[in-house]
Amino acid sequence: MHILAQLTSDFWVIVVIIFGAVYLWVLVTLAGAQVKGGWGSFAKRYPAQTRPAGSAYSVSSCRFCDVYSRGRNIRVIFTDTGIYFYVTFFSRLAHPPFLLPWENVKRVEKGYGFLGEYYIMEIKDAAGAFRLEMPKTIEYDLSRYYKVA
Repeated sequence: MHILAQLTSDFWVIVVIIFGAVYLWVLVTLAGAQVKGGWGSFAKRYPAQTRPAGSAYSVSSCRFCDVYSRGRNIRVIFTDTGIYFYVTFFSRLAHPPFLLPWENVKRVEKGYGFLGEYYIMEIKDAAGAFRLEMPKTIEYDLSRYYKVA
């Protein structure tokens, strides 16, 4: 106990700020996962038990429920049956992986921006709708699995 009494008040301010930031991060993560039409809606509708084999690609940005987000923590794997979505470790809280069938992909097109070419993918079904922007590196795997109707 004597050690705790010797710590300066600045130390305790930093501790409170760190714990407060972690608490807010957990709240925002849990709330974001439960929003209707968001990640949780798709995870409940299309649960995935195992991670498929294949190359994992990072999502550049995404838009769930009309809220833009840098999608750097979202990863996708293309398979014969659909697109497997998962998030990295720090964002995994309340974000289980899901396997979205290809029929729910409504549109895929190339986009051109400041940093070069990228792909835009729009997804829509009863669970909700979202839009992804992914790097050009997905081109080979995307062309192997995605067939335009």
